[in-house]
Amino acid sequence: MAVLSGCCLPGRDSASAPIREGSVERHENGELSRAFLVRADDLGGLLCRGWVRWHENGRLESVALAGDTRVQRHEFPGGTRLNFDAEGRLRSAWLSRAAVIGGHLCRGCPKMETSFYADGAVAAFFPAGDVEIDGVRCVGSIFRPVRLHPNGKLKSAKLAADCTIESRRFEKGDVLTLDAGGHPTR
Repeated sequence: MAVLSGCCLPGRDSASAPIREGSVERHENGELSRAFLVRADDLGGLLCRGWVRWHENGRLESVALAGDTRVQRHEFPGGTRLNFDAEGRLRSAWLSRAAVIGGHLCRGCPKMETSFYADGAVAAFFPAGDVEIDGVRCVGSIFRPVRLHPNGKLKSAKLAADCTIESRRFEKGDVLTLDAGGHPTR
């Protein structure tokens, strides 16, 4: 495997760039768009491996973590792919294995997304099993995520058990949707 010598990572000289020859793609403005790291390397304080993507402004867009890493108040297991917005805020994660993120045991699986609000709060996740949030039993499904409001309160989920909220009865299997105050929307 050849290491590309005519290219460099943002803020780095070309001699230290561990990029696979022929893997580099660039945005129209000349900034790196995508490249493959031939060995783990520190990018913006993150030890990364494999494919890396950058936004046109040079900020990281998507990386795979080479080891367990704390990012924007969350502990992510090595092998997790993190996705960032153009301002550098965590947007989503594809966990390499089950992990507690924002107090919730999230399922680990490639392309099964745990998503975040701009402030880092969990927006949606796939529970590793049935879970209780705000007194509501939610199904741990690979088909339907549990969604949370920015304040951490339950927003929507498929029910794992019957429940009653504000004198309204909901049955196991129903999809429950709540406003930020915990009131059913339908």
